[in-house]
Amino acid sequence: MKSITLVIVFLLPLVSSASSQITYPDGRLDVERLNSILEERGASWRAADNERTGMTRVERMQTFGEVIQPEPSSVPRFKKKNRKDLPSSFSWHDWTGMGGDWMSPIRNQRNCGSCWAFAAVGQVEGTYNIVASNPELDINLSEQTLVSDCFSGGSCMGGSPYWALVYVMDIGIPDEACYRYRAVDEPCNLCDDWEFSARKIQSVQLLTDTIADIQTIKEALMIEPVVSQMEVYADFNGYHYGIYEHTSGDFEALHVVVLVGWNDADSCWYARNSWGASWGIVGYFKIRYGDSGIGQWTYIIGIDTLRVSLPDTITICVPDSVELVPDVSGGAPCYGYDPPEYSYLWSPGNCLSDSTARAPVAYVAEDSWFHLTVADINGTEAEDSVFVRIDPHLDVRLGADTSIYLLTPAHLIVNVDGGTPPYDYHWEPESLFLFQDTSEQSIFLEEETEFSVCVEDARGCFGCDTTFVSLLPNPYLSGIENIKGYFLTSPFPNPASDVAMFFYGVPKEGTVEITIYNILGEKLLVPVSGERESGIYRFEIQTASLPRGVYLCRMEAGSFNQIRKVVVFR
Repeated sequence: MKSITLVIVFLLPLVSSASSQITYPDGRLDVERLNSILEERGASWRAADNERTGMTRVERMQTFGEVIQPEPSSVPRFKKKNRKDLPSSFSWHDWTGMGGDWMSPIRNQRNCGSCWAFAAVGQVEGTYNIVASNPELDINLSEQTLVSDCFSGGSCMGGSPYWALVYVMDIGIPDEACYRYRAVDEPCNLCDDWEFSARKIQSVQLLTDTIADIQTIKEALMIEPVVSQMEVYADFNGYHYGIYEHTSGDFEALHVVVLVGWNDADSCWYARNSWGASWGIVGYFKIRYGDSGIGQWTYIIGIDTLRVSLPDTITICVPDSVELVPDVSGGAPCYGYDPPEYSYLWSPGNCLSDSTARAPVAYVAEDSWFHLTVADINGTEAEDSVFVRIDPHLDVRLGADTSIYLLTPAHLIVNVDGGTPPYDYHWEPESLFLFQDTSEQSIFLEEETEFSVCVEDARGCFGCDTTFVSLLPNPYLSGIENIKGYFLTSPFPNPASDVAMFFYGVPKEGTVEITIYNILGEKLLVPVSGERESGIYRFEIQTASLPRGVYLCRMEAGSFNQIRKVVVFR
């Protein structure tokens, strides 16, 4: 951890002339007297007995410690945008109907000056709920990790909320089950697999130091809850409800809490404490803007859910322009921004239409790398790169049955890698194909044939491949003069839209009749009828003139009778 100059505020009690009015000699709070004073002075809050009002001053001081802050110039600063559209009230707790309580359950630091640790952890837990868009997530992280000597920046005698958050950023903090809170200083005793459950944050930024800038804090609160320092006076210990303003009692200590929202109508912040759910408004309180130093030394964090993804490679055919489109998700959510607000920076920017656009156009004359950095409104960054390659050729591979039997179909399939779909196909010899624009063909051959296919993609890139298909003697046939029997092949193509082609064989001279029927058995066509010499023949039927449906092709020759089915579609 880098060494920096620290500003350490020592807890020196200040004596108030009103101290005797609300405390007994041992420091216990006289709640009845305090409420009487509040009523007399027209205060807008009231007190009630609780665990802290029954503590002596010595006992209460054991729950406080030094609050250590860094040198302001050493901490990254949150950039205020001076937004004009901020709502008049807002809360990550449930006061303003944000769809649930986005904060984790209230904790109790007990008899240990660890408010700095509880505030830091409470901020992280709430922000994880918000980033996950799940108010019920409620992870429970280990404050004891920070209080013990696992972390060198604090103990039950006090500590630094800033350095606690830096520790969570650099090392991570496990869940409560790994190292349960004991409210004592002790050697580090993490569970063996603590890293498995450890949560990290991406960044820590300073909102305000000694000047509580209300606008800056509000802008940050639109993103997530923020840690803040305040001064505790004796009367604050008895807070029960209403808008707190210091009215009476001695200064006791500096304290660290979590701001969760505001209400301009009441000029107050909503805040989360670490004194248990029986204190205040179920562990929360309202406090007037600027009262008791509230809003000083506030911090915002970033959680690394920001993701950016670009294709590894984009291929273009010739020196050309191409749009670079990233996939961006996650990042700091921001109530009031939909979608989340990102900034973009591309490099090199000299050949881009706009180096700060989400999806600029790149003008590419040679193979080039482009790098993108995306930042969310919290300052978290994510990066990726894309390589633009100039290559006019697609990788085209023509697969086929390289040797087939006579009068059996040859199957041709083309595979294409690269390029930009859709693809256009052109097959040769063109006269053999009924259809061109398809990646698969099935065709009957009467002789050995060389096939080729050329493919062009949507950007004009192209590629070709060739294959040769040879014919083998069909074991069913031993030559024209020695055909073993009559046969009728299945149609090609099948289904057919325009034309269906058949082959038939005649082993010896004789009468052959081929008839086309519909599915009801009605005779429609007689494409072949009469004497045929021994040989192999081909005929076609014009399916374009037939309604779509299933048809039967029947061949009769003496005692031979065979039927083939053909499907007609449009």
